[in-house]
Amino acid sequence: VEYNDLIQFYMYKKFREIRGDKPSKKLLFEFALGNTLQGNTKDVYLSRIMSSFFKDADSIYTPVFEQYNKAVKNKMLKHFIIDNRSEYFKPISPADENIPPTNSLNEIFSKYKGKVIYIDFWASWCAPCRSEMPNAALLKNKLSGLGIVFIYIGYNDKESPWLKARQQLEIQGEHYLLNDKMIKEADALFGINGIPHYAIIDKDGRIVNKRADRPSEVYTELLKLLKK
Repeated sequence: VEYNDLIQFYMYKKFREIRGDKPSKKLLFEFALGNTLQGNTKDVYLSRIMSSFFKDADSIYTPVFEQYNKAVKNKMLKHFIIDNRSEYFKPISPADENIPPTNSLNEIFSKYKGKVIYIDFWASWCAPCRSEMPNAALLKNKLSGLGIVFIYIGYNDKESPWLKARQQLEIQGEHYLLNDKMIKEADALFGINGIPHYAIIDKDGRIVNKRADRPSEVYTELLKLLKK
C-alpha cells in the first residue's frame, strides 16, 4: 500500500511538472499510459485509476476501459476491474435492504457517546481500503474491551457491492452507507478528498483527529485516548 501511494504521489508530481496544471482522473490516466511506469507497477497504477471510474456512465467509462484493456497485461487485475464494475450496477436484492436508517453523521456518532470512535470511510471498489481491513481486525483484537467503537462508513458506494464486500472481508463493527447528502456532510466535517480516510472522536463526542492514521499505525494514539 505504501509503495502504491508513493507511485501515486510521484505520478501526480510528474504530471504537474510536465503539464503545469492540476490533473483530472482522466488526464492522469492518459498520462500513465505513457512510458513513465513499466511492468506490474504500471498495471497496478492504471487499475487504481480505473477503479475510480466505477460509478461513471458508460459514455465515460467505456472508452477509458478500452484503453485500459489494451495497456494492462495482468489478467487478475482486469478481472477485478470487470467484476467490480458489474457488481456496482447489479440490481439490489430486497433481502439486502438492511442498512440502519439514519439522517446525519451526528445522529450516528451520538449513539456512541462515552466511547472512543475510530471511523473508517471506505468503499467496496477501493483497493487500498480493502487492503487495510486485516490490519483493522488486528487493531480491534488488541483494543478489545477497552471502550472503543469501530465504525465503517460506506462512501460513494452502492448497497449491493458494499454488502458483498463486508461479507467477503468479514468486517466486524458498526456499518453505515452514506447517501449523497451525508457524503457532503462527511466532506465538510472531515475534509475528505479521497479514501480510505480515517478519523477519531473522543469520549465526549469531539472530533480529535480529522485525518487519523490507518489501522496499522494508529494503535498508540487510540490507546492514549482510551486511558484518559
